[in-house]
Amino acid sequence: MIDLQAAALDPAATIGDTRDALAAASWFFVPRELDRQPWRWFVVRADSAGRHRLAHLHLMRPDEPRWGQQIAFRDRLRDDATLRDEYADLKATAARRFGRDREAYTAAKRAFVRRVLDGASPIRNPPPHRRSG
Repeated sequence: MIDLQAAALDPAATIGDTRDALAAASWFFVPRELDRQPWRWFVVRADSAGRHRLAHLHLMRPDEPRWGQQIAFRDRLRDDATLRDEYADLKATAARRFGRDREAYTAAKRAFVRRVLDGASPIRNPPPHRRSG
């Protein structure tokens, strides 16, 4: 699974403006009431049969605190091979144990993510970008 992160001043408008192009490329917006994560607009890339997720796009406002948390988590894993290996093992175990139950899979990783973030340096959010035109 590939997780991508992007900032938009108005994520709802960005999704609305690009929904058809995204769908043509097998990217699909997950309605917010189903995703239940208020900090993001969630878009998933499916395989050609539409049965398996290949990638996730987390679209959020530039001032969203979660932005920095996710970058800090990524950076800690990049910098620490022991943490990276531990996370890989945790994810493999959770995938075997919970199969297609994404909520349980995510919950199984929660304590590890908190522990990693507790030791992370704060990360600044991206500057707001404005469309030209």
